[in-house]
Amino acid sequence: MAKLVSQTYGEALFEVAMEEQKTDIFLEEALVFLTTLEQNPELDKLMKHPKISKQEKEEVFETVFKGQIGEEMLGFVKLVVNKE
Repeated sequence: MAKLVSQTYGEALFEVAMEEQKTDIFLEEALVFLTTLEQNPELDKLMKHPKISKQEKEEVFETVFKGQIGEEMLGFVKLVVNKE
């Protein structure tokens, strides 16, 4: 089920990127996001912790990634966090 959901969200993000002709930008932003999580295992662990609320996770992402990724990608990340 999680695989189907992630595929659905991924495809939707790709469609938006294509429509807005931002595929290169979205790719760069996704790489910034993934690299940050890989280089900061504590952040990744925090985001997966079940006792941290969705709102707190969204606030952390907002703080960490504001100015590093665009509003569309930040919104996408927040949506995924919110939907678990």
